Amino acid sequence: MKFILEYMKKYKIQCLIGPLFKVFEVVFELLVPLIIKNIIDKGIGNNDSSYVKQSVILLIVFAIVGFSCTLLAQYMSAFSAINICSDMREDTFSKVLSFRSKDIDKLGTSRLLTTLTSDINQIQVGINLALRLLLRSPFVVLGAVIMAFTIDMKISLLYVAVVAILAVIIALNFRRSLPAYKAVRSELDNVVTETDDGLNGVRVIRGFTQTDNETKNFKVHTDKLNKLQRASAKITTILNPLTFLIVNLFLCILIYTGAIEFGNGNLSQGEIIALYNYMGQILVELIKLTNLIVQISRALACSNRVSSVIETPVSSVIDTYGASEELLNFNKVSFSYNDDDSYALKDISLSLRKGESIGIIGKTGSGKSTLGALIARSYMPSEGEITYADGTPPKIGYTMQKTRLFSGTVEYNIKLDREDITSEDVDLAIDISCAGDFVKSKDMELTESGKNLSGGQRQRLNIARAVASKPQILILDDASASLDAITENKLIEKINSMTEMSKVIISQKIKSVKNCDKIIVLDEGSIVDCGDHETLLKNSDIYKEMYALQTKEATV
Repeated sequence: MKFILEYMKKYKIQCLIGPLFKVFEVVFELLVPLIIKNIIDKGIGNNDSSYVKQSVILLIVFAIVGFSCTLLAQYMSAFSAINICSDMREDTFSKVLSFRSKDIDKLGTSRLLTTLTSDINQIQVGINLALRLLLRSPFVVLGAVIMAFTIDMKISLLYVAVVAILAVIIALNFRRSLPAYKAVRSELDNVVTETDDGLNGVRVIRGFTQTDNETKNFKVHTDKLNKLQRASAKITTILNPLTFLIVNLFLCILIYTGAIEFGNGNLSQGEIIALYNYMGQILVELIKLTNLIVQISRALACSNRVSSVIETPVSSVIDTYGASEELLNFNKVSFSYNDDDSYALKDISLSLRKGESIGIIGKTGSGKSTLGALIARSYMPSEGEITYADGTPPKIGYTMQKTRLFSGTVEYNIKLDREDITSEDVDLAIDISCAGDFVKSKDMELTESGKNLSGGQRQRLNIARAVASKPQILILDDASASLDAITENKLIEKINSMTEMSKVIISQKIKSVKNCDKIIVLDEGSIVDCGDHETLLKNSDIYKEMYALQTKEATV
């Protein structure tokens, strides 16, 4: 609740105006049964048509003023809810963009996606309803009880009893519904994850005839979500019928007691109708209040999820870097994804000079991509020190294994709104990445994720994006995996011709790294050998084994 209140401060005037005008509406609404009572007892009872006419005119005025108050209150409530949640969504998105890769891995993309969409939408509905009803409904209930006391003290005790009973029921329901709805939202994240995996991997799933298995896995999560939603619904759905039952029972008691009091001459017909109307107002408002409690419990559960994302600390970032003679220097750097002893990299020491090229090679799972991510500062080391020339991190161009393109032009996908990249830079990047054979125009349109391109074409555009900014260090992580041999050779030749740029080439292919100034051989997260191609062929068993296998494959 405190989290939501912080965002409401900016719109405190609008947040006050909405409930305030709802209170004005309530005042007019509470006076209506008294006017009707007087119409019956004084106007109709005394056959006074002028009094009836004056009272009807007063009711019409009340209706017009009440409508105006309601309209303004509804507008202010909606205005406040929309803008509060717009700010909340903007802050959440900004926080997500500030996360390091490690933070996103911990939270999960599905959780973040649900938070930015469904959770904040639920908060918006909750705020809107709260501003409209949270003050109005209790005010009507309390006002109706007070107005009933002005008519008959004894019968009004019925109103106190019904309100007390329902208040306890609503409080107990609220206490149980909040954790239940938290569980629903958590399982919804799992369903979103399964959906996302299924849609993104649909070709792989079909290719390996795993459709039935994926369908079963999806059904497991949806069944669990269904059970949690049903359990949550059981808690909340009983509120409305239980409220109707209790209030209607008290209405029966009211009518019976009122009839006796009327027979004894203690109540008039108008007073009985006024008491009945006040009980009806209590019924309507308690129904609204029960529905509001359900929505508020959802909004609070969602606000806890949103606040946990915004308040999640960003993984430590080195603000001041040590200086070194080299462009980049790793000194006994270790890294763990889970902040425990399961290191993906251990005691890594390496250096990179300006214009130098380093190849990183190793078997699958040896930590090659993790090392590339550390060089790119996507992750920060768990132990050790990274230093830079003059203590300033260099500009880095980074091509990851998974290519991510967006719907739009080729030029947009290369520039990504980076203002320092000119049209000439885009042309040069297209040439260096060997993308010119299929990119006939920079205005060429790409579909979502670049699905109108082949895998190799997408990889070349990914390389062009990294090269366009003229980085000091270019990191190519398995960037030629989908390229044919001829295109790969041309690409390597053009990359190597960029002598002013330091290059880190990560690959499982020896031919991709053999011309590098220095080649690092990784095995199980550690550097086991380092040297140029000829040196490693003499001294490195792993390198010799990989070379022999790849040479044999090439000659077959």
